[in-house]
Amino acid sequence: MINRITLLMIILCGLVVPITAQIGDDDCAVDLTTVNALLDDANAQLDAGNTDDALALLAIAEADLEAILARCTDKDVAEDMITPVDFDLSTLELSEVAVLRRVFETGDVLLRFPAEWTVEIGDGQIIFANDATAIDAEAPEAHHLVGVMTALTAEQVSRYGVEAAFTAADAIEVLGLAFVGAYDDASLGSAVSITGVDGAVLAGIVVVDDLSAQITLALVRVDAGYALLVLTAFDEAVDAAALLTRLAETVVFVPDEAAETNQADDG
Repeated sequence: MINRITLLMIILCGLVVPITAQIGDDDCAVDLTTVNALLDDANAQLDAGNTDDALALLAIAEADLEAILARCTDKDVAEDMITPVDFDLSTLELSEVAVLRRVFETGDVLLRFPAEWTVEIGDGQIIFANDATAIDAEAPEAHHLVGVMTALTAEQVSRYGVEAAFTAADAIEVLGLAFVGAYDDASLGSAVSITGVDGAVLAGIVVVDDLSAQITLALVRVDAGYALLVLTAFDEAVDAAALLTRLAETVVFVPDEAAETNQADDG
């Protein structure tokens, strides 16, 4: 494991140089300060024997570098984010990383997704799709899969009418009703707990202008709050619930060391 981490750090450090050298577009501002700091922190964690923390920091650094490459160069960091790819859930590799930064005072939320997909990280949300054209498509195509992940505090979840001391399954059913309430023709199933994480998934169907779509929601506990994922699938042959469950299983909380230090000092 140590050799693998060391090799990954060398690769990431090697990427920093060509990125800096090749970017000449004045419209693309590049700041590698955060990436370098993450690599330094990962190295410190590795020296201290904290392998898991080092890997989490490296995953964030890798996501930052890929975002820079996608935004500022013609490098296709996802190999082929344009051509839709049929997938088999049993062999689907969730090898890429996207990070919601500072959505909680104590840290970030990380999501893994397939390399063939495209991701846009905005203010408090991650939008993901299996086709780069799907996110902004006015008329979705049958193969399109589009989803979003955002973060909610427990208080925000409660505002939807969830009772006190709720479980993820309780909350996702209430959130699901609120979500599909905007549609005249909609139906929801029952929440199913997600194995391995404190979370639940809920599948439904909505119909708009004779277009039917699977709407699947998942809620995962992360630190003191929750990650909410919503996936829209326009192909009824796609097992959207199983797919979103796979994605939800990868959601992890990455604590902010500075916040932890402050909390320890306050204590």
